[in-house]
Amino acid sequence: MIVGNPLDRAEERRLHQHLHVLLEHGGPTSVACEVSALSMPDIGAVAALARLQLTARRLGSSILLRHASVELLELLAFVGLANVLPTG
Repeated sequence: MIVGNPLDRAEERRLHQHLHVLLEHGGPTSVACEVSALSMPDIGAVAALARLQLTARRLGSSILLRHASVELLELLAFVGLANVLPTG
C-alpha cells in the first residue's frame, strides 16, 4: 500500500478500505506500506499508522513500514511505537 501525504482522515479512510479489500478473505500475513511520502510526519500520521496496524491485526495480518524517513523513525521511537510499527 502507498501512504499518501498528507495522511489526513480521507487518506486514512482510503487506506483502511484498501486494507480490508486485501485482507478480507485471508490475505497476506504482512502488508508493506510505502511511507516515503511522509517527509514531515506528525503525531497525527503516527496515530493513523497505529490505527492501520490495529485494523490489520484484527484481520489476522500486520503492516510493515517501508522507506520510513529518519523523522518518522525518530517520532515512532519517541512515542514508544517503534516495535508496534516495524520497518523493513
